[in-house]
Amino acid sequence: MKLTHEKLIIRSVILVVIVIVAFLMYYLIPGSGAPSLHQSYFSNQDFYDEAFEYANNNRVTGVDGDKIKGLVVNHHLLAPHFIARAINQVATDSKRVVVLLCPNHFSNGKFDINLSLSDWQTPYGILENESSLSDKLTDTGIVGNDEDVFEQEHGISGIVAFIKKALPNSKILPVVFKDRTTNDAMGEFVGFLESLLPDNALVIASVDFSHDLPSQISEFHDKKSVQVLSNFEIDNVDFLDVDSAPSLKVLFSFLEKRAATQFTLLDHSNSAVITKDDSQTETTSHITGFFSEGEAANHQDKSASLLFAGNIELSEEIKKSLLDNRPENQLAKFSRIFLGNDITVASVSADDPDGVFASASVLESKGVNVVYETGSDYVSETEVRGIRVGIYYQGDKNLSEHLAQDKIENLKSKNDFIIAILENPNSLDLTVQARRFVDFGANRVLVGGFEKGFEMEKYNKSKIYFNAISTISKESLAGEEKTGFSLGFEISETGGDDLIFPLTYGNGGIRLLPKDESDILISEIVES
Repeated sequence: MKLTHEKLIIRSVILVVIVIVAFLMYYLIPGSGAPSLHQSYFSNQDFYDEAFEYANNNRVTGVDGDKIKGLVVNHHLLAPHFIARAINQVATDSKRVVVLLCPNHFSNGKFDINLSLSDWQTPYGILENESSLSDKLTDTGIVGNDEDVFEQEHGISGIVAFIKKALPNSKILPVVFKDRTTNDAMGEFVGFLESLLPDNALVIASVDFSHDLPSQISEFHDKKSVQVLSNFEIDNVDFLDVDSAPSLKVLFSFLEKRAATQFTLLDHSNSAVITKDDSQTETTSHITGFFSEGEAANHQDKSASLLFAGNIELSEEIKKSLLDNRPENQLAKFSRIFLGNDITVASVSADDPDGVFASASVLESKGVNVVYETGSDYVSETEVRGIRVGIYYQGDKNLSEHLAQDKIENLKSKNDFIIAILENPNSLDLTVQARRFVDFGANRVLVGGFEKGFEMEKYNKSKIYFNAISTISKESLAGEEKTGFSLGFEISETGGDDLIFPLTYGNGGIRLLPKDESDILISEIVES
């Protein structure tokens, strides 16, 4: 039976509709075929164009963009000009495969390493996925694909428009990592990247550094981060104050294979500095730069950072609170100060049948790497970037001064910088005993049990801090509010710079003072 002209038209229209619907389902509905088209964080092109004005005016000259194999950029869009400047260093019309790494901020999905297969809509057009490689990566079984994770992942969506603007013909492989990603999984992933990526591939770590701390502590932590980047210290990435250690470790491992470990710092700041608001108690810091072919700085700047955290009584309640990362938990938030230092020192007591050091593993997971038992007699030596730091703790009041002298002098003979901690003094006057520790060779002496308030004394080219040992315990947090202190030291070949970090604790909470309040309190201490 012949079809009438009208029926042919109707059937043709129906067929076209079916094709269009199938196409839309295939490309736009997650799980129905190819992945959906994701969107850049902002659709306003002016936002990015303004950032690139700064980038164009501050470009590092004399650097071949083709020899840049890796970038570190922030994804905190308070500083878009930093992102633009870093990515603008590799601007080209040539095709480059860009691997974009970032944290899985909300730990969504079931995969520790999650790869997007989708394209990204940006104000400059669509940034295409490098599908020929993404399919091969998912076939390895090392990475998974869950596109829903990328719908809210600003570590990717915040960066894609910058990439499309500077590298318009590039294609992308976006990857997010959960914090729990194992070293073995990262190693396998890097191995596949190395075997699959072309020679001109670019890997970008989209990471923000110090989080949730006042500006002055953020800057203290960032000094170590810059050192780790500059010296290519892959073994020191784990306890940086950064939101994705896995992203940095994968970047470092890949660049090591590509012999591109020479780092150039571009920008470094934090949200309090950018907004000119020193009252911020929770800042985010930004460090950007690029890795090009060549060798790392190789410890040209010999330095080490040390934080003295005070006494921590590890009751079951305190241990649980330290591990409770809910935003309202002040103690866990405070414990971020333990991260980001080369050496973090704490005196610990605990009513634990397995011993103090069984409980101390909670602190070690937070970044405390020198732990001694309150009331003991303790000596440690640590070498960081060619600087040797000796620590002597006298918590045993029955220890003779002669033995203390022997221990400090022995440390002095082998180390560049000595910190002595005097917590349970013998019958000697505290000031006299602290000064003798300096005479024995200590560069800094921290004293607890002083009847007066916090004081600092300069003595014989060294410094003595009285009442410098704060105690964090169930009782102190529940009691009346008090002012305490953590002390930071930036140790170099020429000596050391000291930083005082005031805090308040009691009434059920603990907090570090913001920079404006901290500066006022410190100036009062110095003047007195």
